[in-house]
Amino acid sequence: MRSLKNLKSIENTKNLVSPLLLRTHQDYRFSKEQIISGEDFFDFLTDSLLGMPEERQRIYDYQVQLSHYFFNNEIITLIPHRKEESLHIKIGEAKQFPISQLGDGLQQVIILTYKAFLTTEPSFFFIEEPEMHLHAGYVKQLMKFLLNETDHYYMATSHSNYLLDMINEDNRIAFVTIP
Repeated sequence: MRSLKNLKSIENTKNLVSPLLLRTHQDYRFSKEQIISGEDFFDFLTDSLLGMPEERQRIYDYQVQLSHYFFNNEIITLIPHRKEESLHIKIGEAKQFPISQLGDGLQQVIILTYKAFLTTEPSFFFIEEPEMHLHAGYVKQLMKFLLNETDHYYMATSHSNYLLDMINEDNRIAFVTIP
């Protein structure tokens, strides 16, 4: 039998739209606004591109950095396709296509970087196994992006030797073992 406290908690989570958000809320007790899953990126991007000039510039700057770190300097454009209600991407001269057709690793990179880059107030981000779905070369690129292009603090759990190797390369990275 569920306690009254559990029922209240479940009632308060009705506005969490996906099983991922609900599970994260249940496991860690973060609010919907504190959980970054990428599910809000379409609306966030649409609002930013239709917003103030500073917001549009920030999106442009983000696309430039994504291009530099992850797309071999090919110009990329992120496009909220309103008719399909899906996010599209255009890479260089290629035809735009739904971002869901992009590899899992590059989708993961975008999910892990957009909020960090576009949040201007220094914040603390917790990332669980950032290497998931990423090619080994992208693991280092992801960390370089986060360290060089944002002013946030990050705590990550990881099994990646590539991340461990970065401890010797950058004094901003610390390693902690938990028994």
